[in-house]
Amino acid sequence: MLSRVADSLYWMSRYLERAGHTASVLSLQLQVALDQSPSAAMAGWLRLLTSLRVELPGEAMTDTTAALRLVGFDQNSPASIVSCVAAARFNARQVREQISGEMWEQINRLYIWISNEDLDTLATRNPQELFDRVQTTAHLFQGLSDGTMSRGQGWHFMQLGRAIERACNVSSLLAAHFAWLDQAPTATPTAEDYTEWAGLLRGSAAYEAYCKLNSAELRPERIVEFLLLNPDFPHAIRFNLQVINDTLQALEHEAAGVKIRHRAASGSGPQIGEARKIVGRSLASLSFSDLHEIMQKGLTSVVLDVRKSCEDVHFAVSRQYISYPIDFSVLTPTSLTPA
Repeated sequence: MLSRVADSLYWMSRYLERAGHTASVLSLQLQVALDQSPSAAMAGWLRLLTSLRVELPGEAMTDTTAALRLVGFDQNSPASIVSCVAAARFNARQVREQISGEMWEQINRLYIWISNEDLDTLATRNPQELFDRVQTTAHLFQGLSDGTMSRGQGWHFMQLGRAIERACNVSSLLAAHFAWLDQAPTATPTAEDYTEWAGLLRGSAAYEAYCKLNSAELRPERIVEFLLLNPDFPHAIRFNLQVINDTLQALEHEAAGVKIRHRAASGSGPQIGEARKIVGRSLASLSFSDLHEIMQKGLTSVVLDVRKSCEDVHFAVSRQYISYPIDFSVLTPTSLTPA
């Protein structure tokens, strides 16, 4: 597969996952704020912006409308939902022949709808319509990619982009919402805290799955354990690190095919790449840790280390598959030893 094709598939998946995540947390913040005091609602907006790594201009720090427009509807902000959808569609157009017609139809339909809307009016009157459409498209797109694409390199790069984006997003959410556990783990929660935690779980599509495992009792340590260490839930960090590891392993075996055939005489096999070593260390750390050990290390430190690992994996994948140097030994015939 051409490196530019792999790059476009990877970023298409990441941008659409980012758009869906931003739409989800924005939608939940608007709903949660209705049940909170003005000060608690403002704190919730600041946590949301922190998790999305977005900063408002100084004069707009207490303006929730400005925050909504910046991360939802501002076409000049690269972090906004509409910008992410446009970037995902741009990358999809570059690899139109690699994805199915149904996948293209979903993302193109959403882009055209956004392009034909008055975004200022939509942000004021009915922002929820954008959030619902983006979340629905993201879910349909993922389902269609799993149901209409062969499990080849293209599908693997899409899986990789989605899993890295999810792990980064959930890491940022946990750091933004539960940093206080490092300083005051026994603090008495308020009613507004429970509202916030329920919103966090719903924003991660995890509320029902959490309740089935832990009952409807919301406890911060159980929420952290579920979103950080659960190996079976699709939005949990450990689950996505496993997906990243498995996807990188599959890509390495496919990419190593030429070298293996070329160097068969020497008996050399596929090598573990830098990206897989990085995610393997992070995955092993979480797989063999429990919540008590993580709290002793410091939750903020652990989740930020996970995010740093995901960023390192991203750059390692870029070096290994996108902007890699040419291996001239593969292009030249192996010298034969005279009989």
